[in-house]
Amino acid sequence: QSSAQNYFPAKTSDQFQEEYLKEWYNNFGGGWEEYTYPKIIISDSLIFNNKTYYKYNDKYFSYDSLQKQLLIYLDGSSHIAVDFNQPNNSTKVLYFLGFPKVWLSNGTSIKNILGTNRLFYSMHADTTYQQGPSWVIDTWTLEFSDGIGLNYSYYRKTQISNPFTDTYVYRHTVLLVKIDTLQINTINKNISLVD
Repeated sequence: QSSAQNYFPAKTSDQFQEEYLKEWYNNFGGGWEEYTYPKIIISDSLIFNNKTYYKYNDKYFSYDSLQKQLLIYLDGSSHIAVDFNQPNNSTKVLYFLGFPKVWLSNGTSIKNILGTNRLFYSMHADTTYQQGPSWVIDTWTLEFSDGIGLNYSYYRKTQISNPFTDTYVYRHTVLLVKIDTLQINTINKNISLVD
């Protein structure tokens, strides 16, 4: 595998498609859901230790093609956000979310993505905790494709079971694809790097 791979091909002016879902349902069949699809543009960057970090979601990221790592700039220093060398089914403390968290690697494979066979890397993390009378499950999934970019999914499920079950779901999905401004309006919200 060549060190020239780029799992995070981002630069200033690149555009992201985001999807937000807010959903509520209960065990009596009631519920609602609401989708929104904002687009954002990478408009800021900084240089630290001779590397350019691009701002996305109030955090600065830089891809190191030699080390095969995605770096994040936090409080005047650099941390590993994603380690693409991490073996399948292994865990590692990473900083993608802006704080240290244990992630489980799903390893690297080859997949046909948007008509081309590409290297593909994915990892995930989750947390379950009690918040008052509710149980909350937070799940993060990151999928990267060489030369295309990132599909990031955050899912929160809050469940209250007193005296009956209410479930609230919040999901945030980001799709970064290397496309030019003429193509941005043709993004299909259903595109997934795992298709």
